Amino acid sequence: MVVVVDTSRVSSDVNPRLTSLLDASCVPIETDGARALYSFSLDSCGTSTTLVEDHLVYTNEVRYRPKVPIDLKTFSSPYPHFSIPIGCIHPANGTRALTIYQPWALPAWPHSRASRSHHHPWAQQHPFIRGRERNGLPAGG
Repeated sequence: MVVVVDTSRVSSDVNPRLTSLLDASCVPIETDGARALYSFSLDSCGTSTTLVEDHLVYTNEVRYRPKVPIDLKTFSSPYPHFSIPIGCIHPANGTRALTIYQPWALPAWPHSRASRSHHHPWAQQHPFIRGRERNGLPAGG
């Protein structure tokens, strides 16, 4: 799965270099001031798999857990901790083809990303889309 997490609109300051997946050893392969890029196989980094109807649902989480000095570890720590659910859906049977065109010179990452989604009637049941207003799921995987 390939995931880009944009932390620029998070209410607290988040250093993307200090993020990880559920398996804390899975850290971004690239970061800039606001984004973290992850690339990992679907059977690694704490990713869970669920069969829902005729689809495989893969879920994980991007977590921000900054290292806090021992003397500052209190219940009211000024260091924010948060997590962002991520996931993707694939058909359980059959094959799908995906072609990606990559130009020779890649432009810089844009600050705003277009959202692509697949619509499923059972989409609201999945934890990585909780809180979204529509029945959309992130594309990819």
